[in-house]
Amino acid sequence: MNNKTKLSLTMHGITTSIEFPYEDVDLNQLFSAFNTVLVGATFTEEQYKDYVIELGQDFSEQKQYDNE
Repeated sequence: MNNKTKLSLTMHGITTSIEFPYEDVDLNQLFSAFNTVLVGATFTEEQYKDYVIELGQDFSEQKQYDNE
């Protein structure tokens, strides 16, 4: 059996998909694919990076709060 992993996004009538020929995909590969899908859906690389940085800061603050 050839199981694959596929990540797709449809926005504004355009579908962007990334398909891996295997199902054992790591988090780094998924984030890279997600970046590609978002940029294909009209977001810029800069918007993606800025959002990931902001999200990381939010996670860091929440983790600090949870550990208090």
